[in-house]
Amino acid sequence: MAVASAPVAPHAAQPPAAAVPAAVGAELADYLAGAPDPCWSTGPDGLVTSWNPAAERVLGVAAADALGRCGAALLGAGTGAGPGSAPEPGDAPTSREVLLTRTDGAPVCGVLTCWSAPPGSPPQHHHVLRVHEGTPAPRDGADLLGRVSDSVVVADLAGTVVFANAGAERLWGLPAHEVVGRRLDVLTRHSPRLEEDFRALVDALSAGGTWSRSAVPVVTAAGRDLLVDVGATALAGADGACAGVVLVSRDVTGERQLERSLREATHALRERAVRLADASRRDPLTGLAGRSLLQERLAAALTAARAGDGPVSVLRADLRGFRAVNDSYGWVAGDALLISFTAHLLALLPAGATAGRWGADEFVAVLPAATAAAADALAGRVADWVPPAPLPGRGRRRGDRTVGVVVQVVEATPQERSAPFDGGVRALLQRAEAAVADAQIEGSTAPRDSSAATSSA
Repeated sequence: MAVASAPVAPHAAQPPAAAVPAAVGAELADYLAGAPDPCWSTGPDGLVTSWNPAAERVLGVAAADALGRCGAALLGAGTGAGPGSAPEPGDAPTSREVLLTRTDGAPVCGVLTCWSAPPGSPPQHHHVLRVHEGTPAPRDGADLLGRVSDSVVVADLAGTVVFANAGAERLWGLPAHEVVGRRLDVLTRHSPRLEEDFRALVDALSAGGTWSRSAVPVVTAAGRDLLVDVGATALAGADGACAGVVLVSRDVTGERQLERSLREATHALRERAVRLADASRRDPLTGLAGRSLLQERLAAALTAARAGDGPVSVLRADLRGFRAVNDSYGWVAGDALLISFTAHLLALLPAGATAGRWGADEFVAVLPAATAAAADALAGRVADWVPPAPLPGRGRRRGDRTVGVVVQVVEATPQERSAPFDGGVRALLQRAEAAVADAQIEGSTAPRDSSAATSSA
């Protein structure tokens, strides 16, 4: 039997007068024996001299087992059952909140009143326990808590364990009889903040609040590293004040590990989906934007220009003679030319520009906020591209054109910037395509139309 106790506050409800009878001698013995509340008496040496049927029923100790035993050892010093712990003869009775644990593990909470026999009477100390309403029936309470899978630990306000169920034994790795009567820190191997946290818990519950913690890392007495959800409920005394705490703990290690694995897997899937979506909108050979991505970037640039009344230009570059390279030397040589021009183009583009492959040998660059002068200067540098190495004369067909690049730049008109939906995008791209086509037909030798001989004898 373990016990925790706390003095009843001055304003606390005191036991009714019937709990402290004025009878003495045989009358008192009869009264205590028939009282509905647990009653017992101890002699000057602290040994139990009487133990009524209610004490047997509520406290779970038979009279034959209680008589002659030390009251303090049986019930705990906090009950006032030991020598020198009860009032002196003639003193007023004392009352205090107590929280006991039956031999079958059920908690018992109530107000314990102690008084001493009057002077001239055989020296005796008498005790009456008024159990609080709502305390579970002894066996039913023990059975109920025993069936709870979570850890349930009851502690007094000083942090001493007065009850631990089977769930607590499984979670913390200690049998209940080794936990009851000891401090809460017996449950863990390393808990430097336990005292501070317990005081904060008691303060919160005493103020009528709640207390809970999620995924608390702990090392149990058995050495297991766990994550534990903990919730605390106040155990109210007769005056309604907090007289103890009920701690309910649950091992959530597996749940948290599963949640973390799911989060990591979801994150990986999202990244993969983003990469796949991005790859689906990019040219697999050059890595440049595809048509859909180019159109999106151009639409965004036109919208921003419309809001700020700024310029937007589109650069169009077509490789001249590229198809003849594919036909004469194969796809490997053609791919090398495309990769070479891509590197050249990307090295020249300003920040914020988007380059894309529009067709087999056609490239487009969206130039947000680029003025006409800046776009023309860029076009001249792009047109200076030279293939990486001369193509061999062998395999070259009569009439094959030399490889070069035709570059044209067009600036969006106010109508194209303000056109609804994708009207401005289509109109601007069509003008850029037409400008390159006109330049190739005319065989222009302007700075934006350069050719480089790539054949050798």
